[in-house]
Amino acid sequence: MAGTVAAPENRPIVPVPRTIVDWALEVLALASLVSLLGLVAGYWTQLPERIPTHFGASGRPDGWGGRSMLLLLPLVTLVMYGTLTLVGQFPQHFNYTWRITPENALAQYRAARRLLSSLKLILVSMFTWVAWVTIRAALGGEASLGGSFFPLVFGSISGVLVAYLYLSSRLR
Repeated sequence: MAGTVAAPENRPIVPVPRTIVDWALEVLALASLVSLLGLVAGYWTQLPERIPTHFGASGRPDGWGGRSMLLLLPLVTLVMYGTLTLVGQFPQHFNYTWRITPENALAQYRAARRLLSSLKLILVSMFTWVAWVTIRAALGGEASLGGSFFPLVFGSISGVLVAYLYLSSRLR
């Protein structure tokens, strides 16, 4: 049927070697993850029992709770990092807007995996920043994510998605 996207089981399975850009994205995401774990571990004993647990749209804390809530940031980040890393190993099973053929498979798979690596870097960096601001606020420092935090995160994610869609349409 014309225009029908092939089911994943009919897609070619091709090795997708990483480029220097792919490796850079992975190293930066891992470095951010290690930074997050180091921040939480390094400041844990200095934190008071009550810390900010939520930041409103203004970037200021509007919810407070026990310091054990801070452990959710590295836990969620580890699960997300691991899941995106694992899923990125199987690009032939992703949903694609365009038909995957033997001719375009490598380029489409590489673009899709780069999308995941880029999103992983953005999200891990975001959680690392939130942990840093939470720790800083809990210790009496500046208590704000910053007014540009939400637009920057939204803009980064949107930009990466738009760039991927544009690139993947060109790679048809």
